[in-house]
Amino acid sequence: MGYRYSFTPVLLITLNKGGLGHVNVLASLIFSGMKGSAVADASGLGIMEIETMRRDGYDDGFSCAITASSAVIGPTFPPSIPMLIYSLLSGASVGALFLGGVIPGVLLAFILMLYVAYIANKRNYPKGPKYSLKEFIKISINAFPALLTPVILLTCIYTGVVTPTETAAIAAFYSLVVSLVVYRSMGIKELLNVIKDTIKTTGNLGLIVGSAFAFSFIAANEHIPETVAGFALRLTTNFNLRNVFRYLYHSIGLLTYGSSYS
Repeated sequence: MGYRYSFTPVLLITLNKGGLGHVNVLASLIFSGMKGSAVADASGLGIMEIETMRRDGYDDGFSCAITASSAVIGPTFPPSIPMLIYSLLSGASVGALFLGGVIPGVLLAFILMLYVAYIANKRNYPKGPKYSLKEFIKISINAFPALLTPVILLTCIYTGVVTPTETAAIAAFYSLVVSLVVYRSMGIKELLNVIKDTIKTTGNLGLIVGSAFAFSFIAANEHIPETVAGFALRLTTNFNLRNVFRYLYHSIGLLTYGSSYS
């Protein structure tokens, strides 16, 4: 299904210089509507995109940079895994969080595509192949079942027909049926590998969320947040020390994010 996700946008924007760079960004935006993870985007579509761009004459530095940058759309655009975990821990509305991530995700993709256009013209990157109207219609029809996945997912969430958890199950089941029955791109062996990877990912997330709940329970009972807040307020009367804490928190966040959602 990833092939259909990434190949269909080629037909729309590949005629411009740096067309594959635009496809990289647009495919990440579409793929985000299914995965919600930067790591999944970079390790899934990213490998295929970098190889394709390298074959078409793009330098490795640009290919890797635009792939890594567009993958960041994953945790920004719904259904975002960080948003789901935040909602689970804080009680915030999943629908409201997802709705708040739509515009930033689209805006980020638009800015990245402007950057791709600038670099492509500056370095004279190649244009993509031309497709006839007949080929465009044929490929679009072929990709239509795959492109319905994020539509089903977001429609179920925003209409409130089912819960976010049930929506994820529906989208996963639909993707499985499309891969097995419609495209026949997955056999029993591949299905077992997918199940194995899913169990590993779910186990990792379960450990993170379970540890967070246990820590929250202990912290609330022992009044640790109030104690730490009072101690920090006494220390941060000095402006420079307050900045040190701010940069420290940012540094810790940069180091822990990738490992938390991989």
